[in-house]
Parts: sequence; C-alpha cells; structure tokens
Amino acid sequence: MRNFTLPNINYENNPLKILGPAGEIFEFIKTAESTAGRYIIAKTTVPPGAGPTPHMHHTADEWFYTPKGGITLFMGKNKYDGKDNNIPMALSKETLYATNMTENELIYVPRRHIHGFVNNTNESQLLYMIWTPENDEHSVLNYFKRVGQVVHDMNNVPEIEPMAKIRYVSEAPNFGISQSNNFWQYVDKVEFSVLETNSHSSELLALLENCTNSAMAS
Repeated sequence: MRNFTLPNINYENNPLKILGPAGEIFEFIKTAESTAGRYIIAKTTVPPGAGPTPHMHHTADEWFYTPKGGITLFMGKNKYDGKDNNIPMALSKETLYATNMTENELIYVPRRHIHGFVNNTNESQLLYMIWTPENDEHSVLNYFKRVGQVVHDMNNVPEIEPMAKIRYVSEAPNFGISQSNNFWQYVDKVEFSVLETNSHSSELLALLENCTNSAMAS
C-alpha cells in the first residue's frame, strides 16, 4: 500500500540496538514488554547492499514500512504448511517477486511465506519492521539477541563477526525461522514484477492503537 501513514510511536526507554548478521541495525523501539506480546517494532537502518537472504517465519506475520523507499522486497506466492514445532532448515525453491518500495509504502508478509529484502541504493535507508505476535517460544527479538551484536554507538558500529553469520542460519529454527544461507537456496527465479497483496493496513493500525504521539516516526 502506497501513501500509508505510520502512526507516531511512543518509543520505549533506551531501545536496544543490534547489528544483524545481514548488515541491518535494528533499534527495537517497541517490545513484548510494552505490548503484552502482541507485536514488536524495529526502526531499522539498512546500509547499501544490506538485507537478509530469503527466509520464512513460521509463527509471525510481518509488515515492512519505508518512509523514503529504497528497499527492494522479495516475496513468494506459496504458503508452506507445517506444524509450529517442526521448523525445517530448508524449503523447496520457488519464484520470488521483487517490489521496489517507494516513499510511505507498506507491505504485509504473512507467516509461512518466503521473503527477503535488500537496500538497492548507494545510501542507508530507514525501514520499519513490525512482527506479530512476539512470543517466548519463537521470539524475534531473542533471535537477534542470540545471533547479532549489540551496538552501543551508532558512530562506531562493529564489524560483523564471522560466527554471527553462522549462528544466523543454524539458530533460526530454534526461533521459528527457516533461514537460507544464500539467496538462491530457496529461490528458483526472480520476477521483477509487483506481487499484488493486501497490505492489511487496518489490522496494523488497530494493533498500534495504543501507541501515543510522543515520538514521531521519521
């Protein structure tokens, strides 16, 4: 959905910042602590060329919102079946559809759909990511705590540790995620055409209705 307006969000105090193995820097501005596990939000800085290879969440739905654009999102049509407690390391290959996200665009990716994204520009881009729900068994935040590196100073971001990239894949099933180790592991081909999907914007707005106006999403 284009021309979407993300509501102003009341950030938690001292949001945790984590460098992900795919190069993004996540600032977790809302966590299960303040949302009763209904959702979490990461205000994400995505450097040029950074972004996760195709993967799938088995127990969480996800929204992507770009204030300025600059992100190419890949998504497959197929919905995978399976039990939440049986997370496969590998998935069958399928066609992914590439969408070049524009200013104020919202895309919804339901659970059990393969997806990924990349910053296709030569400068860092801002991306808001919302996962719902956030539960103890398959916690997205705990996954990134496990596989990523804490960032204490945005002006002094550490290099990505080699073991972080290994944990990124090997630990994923423990958190309800099937994570590829390279772009083509789950991908047969890429169609550079928009996959028309429902943004579920009304559901997102309802989910965020308790957010206050004390911090501007920008």
